[in-house]
Amino acid sequence: MELLDRYLQAVRFWLPKAEQDDIIAELSANIREQMEDKAAELGRPLDQDEQAAILKQHGRPILVASQYSRGRKQLIGPGLFPIYRFVVKLSLAAALGIYFVVAVIMALTGGASLWGQLLNCPSILLTTFAWITLVFAALEMGSSQFRFSDRWDPLSLPRVTRRSSAPPGAHISRWQSLSEVVFGTAFGAWWLSALRSPHLLFGPGAAVIAFGPVWHTLFVPILMFMTIDIATAGVNLVRPDWVRFHSVSRLVSRSLGLAIAYVLFRAGGMIVAAGAGAPGNVVEVMNNIFRVSVIVGALVLVGQIAMELRATIRRAHRNTAAAAS
Repeated sequence: MELLDRYLQAVRFWLPKAEQDDIIAELSANIREQMEDKAAELGRPLDQDEQAAILKQHGRPILVASQYSRGRKQLIGPGLFPIYRFVVKLSLAAALGIYFVVAVIMALTGGASLWGQLLNCPSILLTTFAWITLVFAALEMGSSQFRFSDRWDPLSLPRVTRRSSAPPGAHISRWQSLSEVVFGTAFGAWWLSALRSPHLLFGPGAAVIAFGPVWHTLFVPILMFMTIDIATAGVNLVRPDWVRFHSVSRLVSRSLGLAIAYVLFRAGGMIVAAGAGAPGNVVEVMNNIFRVSVIVGALVLVGQIAMELRATIRRAHRNTAAAAS
């Protein structure tokens, strides 16, 4: 019953992830039993309009999802809570991404201290959360029950995005995505700032050694490499089921990373003397350390590319087998 699957998919979207499978299984069994009883009464399978009529009796997907929150004491009532939860997640992810981008730009342009801005990040997120909560609380107080118009058509529900063929681990963990956004942005901001202010990496040693010209030549590609990863994690934070997008983005960024590593290794002189009195052996030792680091980094990137290609091929085989069956 494709229409029922579309309906269940819409309900699932508004449910807490930890409870989705149990609630959907229970709801599916109830609706299927109701449809089977109706079909037995008519002596024939239900057509699409008759299926839609039964689904319409159950109500809009968001209201059905909200019924499973009833009985919980909440500042935001069950009628609004699914929307509230979705808006909070989306807004906090967007605020976090925008704040880090602004922080990086201001740090690179010398407008403000990066670490000082990072300390303000929790207050930005708390402020965003508080305003959203206040708005929804006001909506809740203004209406004893959030009502939707009954004019909705189950036939207008979006097509099913197939999930049943996805193996465990096919969805990207939101915690993984969030950590990649936070730590990736923090590390990227520090590293790019260090290219402009070597004392952030070398400390007092910045008086005698500095980054070679090749780093400044590759500043934009390195920024692109980091931005692709952070943007990918940001998208998967909202849409963890976009596994193919994740794989394609990772392949692009890792390929770019290999190109950057190749240019760095071939260029040599990644570290140069900052002044005429800098000891040559220090510069040589630092260059050897950076060469080894670039080689290790390139090997890691090759391994990640191989893993992504393998996962992509396995998904393609599973999809082909599912389509054939």
